[in-house]
Amino acid sequence: MLSDTRNSINSLTLKLNKIAENVDNTVTDTRPEIKGMLEDISSLTARIDTVAINLNLLVLNAKDTSSTFGKLTSEDEIYNNLNKTIISINKLVRKIEKDGIRLRLF
Repeated sequence: MLSDTRNSINSLTLKLNKIAENVDNTVTDTRPEIKGMLEDISSLTARIDTVAINLNLLVLNAKDTSSTFGKLTSEDEIYNNLNKTIISINKLVRKIEKDGIRLRLF
């Protein structure tokens, strides 16, 4: 019985050693890919941080009614004037498409 137990323990030990060797080989084989993936994640994180900072600045600038962007987003008069300008440009384009354009250079 003691001999059977020893054989079982030896067999189990051999299997565990083989499993440990396979895990070690897998980690060794994939180490460059894991390293590259971690570098990509680090780069992506830095980019996301930059985007977050820029978005925060944009929101702060939009809230500042003394800035151009803030004025564009908060003043109805500028918004209405831009809409009128766009409507006028559209009318002019339609007229040019319909009637053509004459240029007098001199």
